[in-house]
Amino acid sequence: MRIAFLMIGFFSLASMAEENYDNWEIVETELNGDPLVFTYTTNESGSKLGAICLKEKGCTPYVSHGFSCKDGGEYPFLVSVDEGIVMQNLECFVMDQYYFYLMPQAFLKYIITDKNFGVAFGKESGKFGASYFSLTGSAKAIMAAQKMLSTQDEGKKRMKNQGVDEVL
Repeated sequence: MRIAFLMIGFFSLASMAEENYDNWEIVETELNGDPLVFTYTTNESGSKLGAICLKEKGCTPYVSHGFSCKDGGEYPFLVSVDEGIVMQNLECFVMDQYYFYLMPQAFLKYIITDKNFGVAFGKESGKFGASYFSLTGSAKAIMAAQKMLSTQDEGKKRMKNQGVDEVL
């Protein structure tokens, strides 16, 4: 699933609100008037594991480790969760100098319920790289992101009805 238009909003729009849950941060923003919420954690090497949440599409997990890729290309990753290891092709999205690898929504379950998450990926010259993440606070952050989206929608409905005369 391509969500390129969402990623642009992450870097180009000022955030409306920010929150922290243990190792996870939440950034609330808008894109073309639609609410958008990012949750993510950053490991010691600067790699990010997170989810992009949109009311219409739910939350889509991603990993960003700074290594280049071809926009729209699929790249094999080994994903390590508490239950074991699985091979998964992740779709690359490129924006400016940022490279994101989008995961299927099914991986959200592991990000919410597990304690650790790791990805291994091929690099040039036959070498491999790996990124490891703590998931402390991930469930709270993702649930808060989803709640923010529903709260924003309710707030817009209330604002829409303010200042309106009604005939009874």
